[in-house]
Amino acid sequence: MPAGFEEISIGMDWSSLVALRSKAEILNMMPDSGDNLKPDSGTPRSGLVEKLSGEPYDQVLYSFEDGVLVALMFGKGKSKIIPLECWNEIRRIGHGRGEPTSVQLIGKHHEQGVVSWLDRDALISVMVPADEADTAPSVFGLQVLDRKYADRIKVIGSDAYNESDGSKTAWDKTRLDSFKTRLKTEILMEFPYGASPERISKIRGNSGKLVKGMGKKEVAGLLGDPDLESPTYSTHEGGKATGSSCLYLISQDTKSGSQKDKNQVGIRIHFDLDGKLISAHGMQTPFFKDIIAAPSLDETKTDTEKTNPKTKQQ
Repeated sequence: MPAGFEEISIGMDWSSLVALRSKAEILNMMPDSGDNLKPDSGTPRSGLVEKLSGEPYDQVLYSFEDGVLVALMFGKGKSKIIPLECWNEIRRIGHGRGEPTSVQLIGKHHEQGVVSWLDRDALISVMVPADEADTAPSVFGLQVLDRKYADRIKVIGSDAYNESDGSKTAWDKTRLDSFKTRLKTEILMEFPYGASPERISKIRGNSGKLVKGMGKKEVAGLLGDPDLESPTYSTHEGGKATGSSCLYLISQDTKSGSQKDKNQVGIRIHFDLDGKLISAHGMQTPFFKDIIAAPSLDETKTDTEKTNPKTKQQ
């Protein structure tokens, strides 16, 4: 919970929360004011709302079922959003929980990012603008829901939520991949970085099974999801897209700087536009034998011209 809400917990009863949050009012969609909105500790309702004066949120909604708290929703409108607050909240929630169990984009233009963690009894989601420069309406918020309640209403991030990939365009998927990469490399990954013993064991034990022509899903089945995926481009054909590169890190000392400063240990894998493995090379990984890519047509032509200048067009 945010600062000041340490005593609030999912599952607490109506009267206990009303006693703790004296400024909370009955959630009412109709215009009303005064004593009509003051909650009665002995008469549970379905919801309460409370305006907040501190940071990072300006209001919180409390949702009840049968007099028991099942959800809290903290929020702030986009006009008041400070990007650093968003990223700090993701770091705060993610600390000690590890990687999110779900990362999704929602909204008409997929302008809203939702980063979720499933605990034993709760679903915790942080909502942030997917792109700070985007002018589309979005919010900054935190949701904490009873896990069974979240499954019942099929809220995003829950086990019961299911969004068909068919509803996403190629651009939507690219935007989601970009958002996930930013989360992992700029927000959630802390340096110096060291992979978990389980992940190290998986990379060491299965990297020798990689072969040319494997698809991304096959590689992910062996090594897990990459720490970083980025597009690759040709230096011979005016920056034409050639595929993608996936990085599997075992350790890295710094976020930025020279290669010596970063001191990366891991494996980088290259895929073509069809998502097929074409090469892979290790960085300080004596257990892995590099997979060398076949020379491209441009490289073959250049090598031929070097060895036989007469074949070069005049």
